[in-house]
Amino acid sequence: IKSVVYSLLPAYPNLEYIVLVGDDRIIPHRRIRDDALVANERNYAAIAASTEISGSLDLRYFLTDDYYAAPIPFPFKDREFYLPQYGIGRLVENPAEILGVVDSFLSQPVLEPKNALVTGYDFLLDQAAVITNTMLLQGIDIENSESFINNGWTAADFRNELFTRAVAPDLISLNSHFEHYRFFPFAPPDVFATEIVSATDYEGTVVFTVGCHSGLNIPDGAATNDWDWAQAFSAQQASLFGNTGYGYGDSDLVAYSEALVANYVNAMGNWSEGPQTVGQAMRMAKQQYYNQLAGGSFSNYDEKVLEEMTLYGLPMLRVNMPVTTTTSLWGKSAMADVPVQRVEGGSLTATSLNFNFAFDQHTILDSSNNLLGNYYTLVGKDDVYVAGGKPIQPLSSASVSQSGNIAHGALMVGGSFTEIPNFNPAISQLITEEVGILPEEPLFPLDYWYPVALGSINRYLSIDGESVERLVMIPGQFSGTGGVNQTIGTQRLYNNLQFEVYHTPFESEDFIAPSIWNVWAERVANQVTFHVQVTDDSGAMHRVVMLYRELPSTTWKLAELTYDPQTQVATGLVSVPMNTEIEYFAQAVDPSGNVSVALSYGVPYFASKASPAFIYLPVAIKP
Repeated sequence: IKSVVYSLLPAYPNLEYIVLVGDDRIIPHRRIRDDALVANERNYAAIAASTEISGSLDLRYFLTDDYYAAPIPFPFKDREFYLPQYGIGRLVENPAEILGVVDSFLSQPVLEPKNALVTGYDFLLDQAAVITNTMLLQGIDIENSESFINNGWTAADFRNELFTRAVAPDLISLNSHFEHYRFFPFAPPDVFATEIVSATDYEGTVVFTVGCHSGLNIPDGAATNDWDWAQAFSAQQASLFGNTGYGYGDSDLVAYSEALVANYVNAMGNWSEGPQTVGQAMRMAKQQYYNQLAGGSFSNYDEKVLEEMTLYGLPMLRVNMPVTTTTSLWGKSAMADVPVQRVEGGSLTATSLNFNFAFDQHTILDSSNNLLGNYYTLVGKDDVYVAGGKPIQPLSSASVSQSGNIAHGALMVGGSFTEIPNFNPAISQLITEEVGILPEEPLFPLDYWYPVALGSINRYLSIDGESVERLVMIPGQFSGTGGVNQTIGTQRLYNNLQFEVYHTPFESEDFIAPSIWNVWAERVANQVTFHVQVTDDSGAMHRVVMLYRELPSTTWKLAELTYDPQTQVATGLVSVPMNTEIEYFAQAVDPSGNVSVALSYGVPYFASKASPAFIYLPVAIKP
């Protein structure tokens, strides 16, 4: 099926949307291997109770439709990752229900939302609050928000709020635990998909949720519980965004599936690419999620978050929020006001970028108001770097796209920081329906600087042939000092970071960074000689540098090294007071702008104080 779709793409250069007509029996979801240890899809196979779908889940696969909308797949582990380039939706389940959605769109192709219902409890309270605040800024009236964003509302409360209406709210954000045919209010009993009936008019309503398996459509006759959420809302001519598998969140932050849906709500009011539609808003939300990840941090959980979120409805349904913006989701380019330097003798370009940061501190408490930990964000920002079981760190990113060129690497050329001793960091906890908040925060006693890399290039190729690029920075690091049984240590906050970003024309095919084999320093009196053994397939080296700091200084200095292609060693000399210890780490840039970094098991190399030089003279004794 995909080969047929792709064979037609050249004939439709202005294609924006793809619609899949029929359930998994007609046009199968793509099966993707599920590497998740937390909430693997095999655990849902018995509940799905469908021969075809349960068989796939039991074999540890999850389902996605993005396969059909991603003509430029990305390599990930030993498979492909599919980032959608088009708005995509699926129509289910029987012909009458499918035609009902089509007829509804033809009669009302534009949704002009005015009101919304938002629910949330447990770890989804923060996400519900973010969604509420975003939609309020977009001019949407949030009805009874205090009644449904708390740890107290019941099924009866929900039924009285929604099922007694003549007309449903224009937008419904259900932030709750789900199964494919029911969802769980904070207090039992459950609410079932069979209760979505025509007594309430849902036509045109857009429903979105992070609920586990809320977007898993089980074909009629395949299971005991035939009526699932996808079919229930489609039968009422409503659109549903839901997960075909387990959704994920963080115990204290808006992360993973929560962050994706928050991105989607924000994108609904964004007209930077023209009038917005439900399908393009989700395409933009997924691309934004992916493009803000730090280098090396894309995990199988991010893969599931992005690929499971599925639209049941027509992606070309236009949505006109009362208040919109034309400001790009990706922000102003960091390249706009800085000169680009072309490297002599080649097509490589280098752009120097300087970033200053200020921080807000946040405190996380447990249910008894005991301190769990602290974390920082940039002033006025919510972006954070999260990975399950590790300290939460501030995150910043900037667009570094350069028309006609592609970014290969980012070289750190300077920076300064402050240190906070005896710091108790907040530790991220990956949460889903199967795994709740742990009674105790995970330990992170490791004595290396986490994360190791402070800046990296995130890029993907768009369908129009442009490379969408961001410099992703993590201006914070933590190192444990409290031993194996506690998470206490030193937090670094970088108030300044300086980078050079390297681009080459698209024709360049070299994306392999140099190999650094050895790094060492020699001290003689007040002079330090740095050495870096480094090789590259090109046989040449554009630049080798050493960043070092004279303890206890918190500013990194730059030392340029001279590379000898015969010995494959770069050498450089700096002056340092004899009684001063230093830390240092090496970086190398090849002729294509690829950058490699060398540290000692995640920490900078260390050089102790220079030994004093003694001169021994003969003793002359006069008789």
